[in-house]
Order: sequence, then C-alpha cells, then structure tokens
Amino acid sequence: ALEAHEHFDPLADLTVSNWERERRKEADAQGMPLLLGEWGLARSTENFDLFMEQVLAMADRQLAGWAYWSYDPGSWSLIEGEERQETAGADILTRTYAQRVAGTPTAMSYAPETGAFRLDFEPRTGVSGATEIYVPKARHYPSGFRVSLDGQDLSLSGIWDADRAVLSVSHGPGAGPHRIEIESQ
Repeated sequence: ALEAHEHFDPLADLTVSNWERERRKEADAQGMPLLLGEWGLARSTENFDLFMEQVLAMADRQLAGWAYWSYDPGSWSLIEGEERQETAGADILTRTYAQRVAGTPTAMSYAPETGAFRLDFEPRTGVSGATEIYVPKARHYPSGFRVSLDGQDLSLSGIWDADRAVLSVSHGPGAGPHRIEIESQ
C-alpha cells in the first residue's frame, strides 16, 4: 500500500519517488503493465492534495492504472456528512484520462492546475477503433475544451459524448506516433 503519514512534506518526503523507482524496476523485469491497487491517506494529512497529485502524476508517468482506497465512511473518504458531500479529494481524483487506446500508449500526462492533457501512443497492427478519453467537462472545463490530434485541431462534433463524458478520437491508417492533446478554452 502506498500512503503518506500524518505529515507529508512534498519537498523532503521520498515516498512517491522511491515507490516509482522500485515499481518501474518490477514492471520492466516482468514486462507487464503496472496497477496501483491501493493507495490513499487521511484528509487531515498535511499537504493531502499535494500527495494525491504527486501519486497521480507518478501513475501517469508509469502508464499505470490505480484504485484509491477510501475507507468509506471516515477520514479517508471522498464524501462526508449525512448529505454525503464530496470532499476536495474527489476533485483531485476526478481527472482526464485515457480509458481505451487504439495502439500502445507511450506517455500520458494531466496538469490539474490547467486541465491540459496529453496522450502519446503508437498505432498497432490489428488494433482498430477510437481512442476514448474520459473528460470531466462539468468539473474541470466549465468553459469547454479544445482537442487536437497530431497538432491538428479537431471539431468536437461527432466525437464528444456528453452523456458519458467521453471523447472518441480516431486516426487514419499510417505511421505514428500519435498525440492527442486537450486544453481548456
């Protein structure tokens, strides 16, 4: 389990960087994708939001899946009170990410302060369909967003499913690599 203690100093604490280094070694040795199956911390932890953002950025760099462990209800929960109001942690965890990639992902990043998202991937023979990206528009892009594929702006018409909050981007046949970028308007 990856967790911070009651005091997390993002400048001095090596928890995330040590974990990232060791998991990269293991993933490389196994030749397998990485899944961070349990992580979290109490909301009362000093610099709670910074720890969460560092873990999520590390997961993106590792192209790793993850599951937040919330211990509902309680101090690790993303909801509180009888009204079940979301905490600040819900905003941090609800972020833009690739759900399905039509190829092999090589890099992914999300900047929570701006909403900028980038996905790089290589097409693969026999892989077809669209790359699907979850985009929490209502939460993080209230004025909308722009999307580009390989530097060319795309119209959201026909590729944005507002009900599912999913962007479906297809690329034509041909060489890669490809890059999808999303930016706030």
